[in-house]
Amino acid sequence: MAYRSGLAAQFGIGEETTVGTGVTPTVFLDLLDESMQAEYQRLESAGIRTGRSVIDSEAWNGGPIVVSGSLGLELKNRGQTKLWKHILGAPTTTGSGPYTHTYTPKDLSALGLTVQVGRPDVSGTVRPFTYAGVKVASAALACSAGEIATLGLDLVGMSETTGTSLASASLPADLKPFKFNHGSVTVAGSAVSVKAAEINIDNGLNTGRLFLGSQTYAPALQSAMRTIGGSLTVEFESLTEYGRYTAGNEFAIVLEFDNGTDSATFTMNARYDGVTQNVGGLDILEQTLPFKCIGDGSDADAFELVLVNSDSAA
Repeated sequence: MAYRSGLAAQFGIGEETTVGTGVTPTVFLDLLDESMQAEYQRLESAGIRTGRSVIDSEAWNGGPIVVSGSLGLELKNRGQTKLWKHILGAPTTTGSGPYTHTYTPKDLSALGLTVQVGRPDVSGTVRPFTYAGVKVASAALACSAGEIATLGLDLVGMSETTGTSLASASLPADLKPFKFNHGSVTVAGSAVSVKAAEINIDNGLNTGRLFLGSQTYAPALQSAMRTIGGSLTVEFESLTEYGRYTAGNEFAIVLEFDNGTDSATFTMNARYDGVTQNVGGLDILEQTLPFKCIGDGSDADAFELVLVNSDSAA
C-alpha cells in the first residue's frame, strides 16, 4: 500500500506510434505539480417546454471532451530527452556515452505522447489517470540566482481514461536537477552576469479541431508561426544592451547549464524588444531584456538545443 498523499504520486510518458492510441509509459520523471484534466462539457437545449422553468433531464446531453493541463518539472541532466523531442521535434543524436542530442524546431504533426499521472487517494491506492494523443502546446524554462532551473509545459490531448493499469515507475540513475551555479550566459559572444533567465516556446498549435461524429478533438496541428523568446534580468552595467535594442541588432544568446558531466546548451539568434532601465529607489538598477528568436535563413538558425548526457536516444 502506498502513501496516502502526494508522496505516492508518479508521472510517466510513453511515445505513441499512432497519435491518440495510448501506450504504456516507459519514461518516468520527478513531478512538481500538474493540472491535467478532461473537461466533459454539457450541452443544454434552449427549447421552451411548457410548464417547465428548470432544465429537464431530457433537455441536456454530453458535449465536447476537452483534454488539457500543465506540468511543472525541474530541468534535469538526463531523462528528459524524449520530452524535448515533443517540445521541439526529433533530434539528431551522435556519440556513445555520453550522447549528444541536437534539437531545432521541426514538424510535430506525427508526434504524440501518452501521459499518465498516478494520483494517490486517502485509502492508499494510486489511481492512474491516462491521457492519450498529448502534444506540447508551449514550454517555459526559467532559472534565477539561488534556485533550481524549472521546466513548465502546457499540454493538449485527445482522451482520458482511468481504466488503464498504473505503470511501474523507474527513474533514470543519477538524475540531478540543473541549478543556478551550473548556468552561464553569453550575449554576442561575451559573458554577461545574469540574475534570471527565461525561455518561452509557443508551438502555434490549433487545438480546436472538432468534427461531426466525435466528442473528442482531433490531434492538434501547427497552424501559426512558432514563437520562441524569453528574457534576461541583469544589473545596469553600461549602455551596451540598450544600444543593441535601439540599433535593432540581431545577435547570439547562449544559455548553458553544465554540471561537469551533463549539459544543456540553448543557442539563439535574437533581438531585444525593450530594455529601458528605470530608477525605482536606492537599490542597484536592473534591466529586464526581453528577446525574440529570429531565423537567419532557417528555423534552426533561430533556436538550437544541445543535450549531452547518458540518454541513448530520444
